[in-house]
Amino acid sequence: MASKKVSKKASKNYIRVALLGDGGVGKTSLLNRYLKDEFEEQTRLTVFMNCETKTVLFQKNAVQEEYTLFLYDFGGQERFRFMLDDVNRIKPDILLLTFDLSDMETFLNIEHYHKLMDTGHMPKSEVLLVGSKSDLDRDVPPIEEIEAYCDSKQIRGYIEVSAKTGEMIEPLFSKVVECHVNNGTPIQTYMDDWTNLTTENRKIHQQTTLKSHWNV
Repeated sequence: MASKKVSKKASKNYIRVALLGDGGVGKTSLLNRYLKDEFEEQTRLTVFMNCETKTVLFQKNAVQEEYTLFLYDFGGQERFRFMLDDVNRIKPDILLLTFDLSDMETFLNIEHYHKLMDTGHMPKSEVLLVGSKSDLDRDVPPIEEIEAYCDSKQIRGYIEVSAKTGEMIEPLFSKVVECHVNNGTPIQTYMDDWTNLTTENRKIHQQTTLKSHWNV
């Protein structure tokens, strides 16, 4: 059987992506690795917001289309949180809620951003959860428990990355595009999908396993 010919279709497709999370979790380093394939041990504190762009190709139905990612890196320090209302002005298509795998407090603070969405202070965008600094010692719950938390919050997926090593950076942004293109269609975006592991290799956890962490 002859394979289908893939054609390239030039089009104006834009995806607005906002990176949110506590200061120091590695949002800027994550973007530097993705955009420039660079990593610096020390980066400057992001004051309010930086914006970068990158154009990528995504294949759907044997057609490759161009998508321009607008990547908004928001400062996460406490004194900058009052500026998060500007997320509403941007109206992101995708939110990357980011925490530091080596810092439990940054993981617990992810709940803060969900409350902002629930109370209407932030748009209800599609959400992917990102655990950064996977090269460091882990201080957060196991992957299975975090995935259960994602299910309970209707988060589209979870991935662990390392800006230092570059591990899983490209797959993360591939899933960002896929999540946007397939908006409204359930997609597998958990670690099992990204690491080619089957669900049978995971221990089944109830969606309530994170209750003790948030005292709910």
